[in-house]
Amino acid sequence: MTDTVLELDVVTGDGEVTTCSPTRNAGLFDQVRAGLGQFGIATRAVLSLVEAPERARRYTLRYPDLAALAADQELLLHSGRAGHLQGSVLPTDAGWRYQLELAVFDADEDGAAVLRDLEDHRADAQIEDVSYREHLEAFDRFTELLRSTGEWSVPHPWLLTFLPGSVAVPAAQGILDDLTPGDLGDHGAVLFHPVSTRAFATPLAQIPDEAVVYPFNLIRFASHPGSAAAMVRQNHEVHDRVRTAGGTLYPASAIGPVPA
Repeated sequence: MTDTVLELDVVTGDGEVTTCSPTRNAGLFDQVRAGLGQFGIATRAVLSLVEAPERARRYTLRYPDLAALAADQELLLHSGRAGHLQGSVLPTDAGWRYQLELAVFDADEDGAAVLRDLEDHRADAQIEDVSYREHLEAFDRFTELLRSTGEWSVPHPWLLTFLPGSVAVPAAQGILDDLTPGDLGDHGAVLFHPVSTRAFATPLAQIPDEAVVYPFNLIRFASHPGSAAAMVRQNHEVHDRVRTAGGTLYPASAIGPVPA
């Protein structure tokens, strides 16, 4: 998001309102984006926008393991076939389910071409055509579900990190081997998908220095009394392992103090 910002109005520490952009007060502009409020508070933003498509075709694919999921995601990322990629590891009564959600926004896209050379369980594939608005509102529907069950009102100690692409699969697999579906709570998930770092230019954005990184995010809910504190402790342990693998922390995480 910070790389779509064209201009900001910022209230600085001395109470002054300053306008900044890449060509005007550029130093402040680079400090405020991803600066966590340390250098000022943004009160207005001008964003770069693109024309929205009308429709989305969504594919939900399942995989036998994490390595197969990652391999197909990287194929799709580098081929440019998909406008949206989100891999996830979902808890089930039988263990983990490895799933990919991808979307294309070209109404004339050949479905066979989109899925060519992918190694998913094709018999389990689900395909649907929806409006682009409906596609974007998927998270809204998820939060509505959580509100209906009361889970949105309980602590949800999420952990958001980035793993270097070169070690993402073994590092993530090692962490998953020590987690159980019960560690995520009801409706929890692990998000795991590749992102090209060409999309990141904000100086203060902390991501591994590789061409591809993987968000590795624990999305979970403390559905039972006392489980929130245990989840935060576990987040700290997982973060230590991410750091050891060369990964970084996205600051909006439930982790407590982090050593320098």
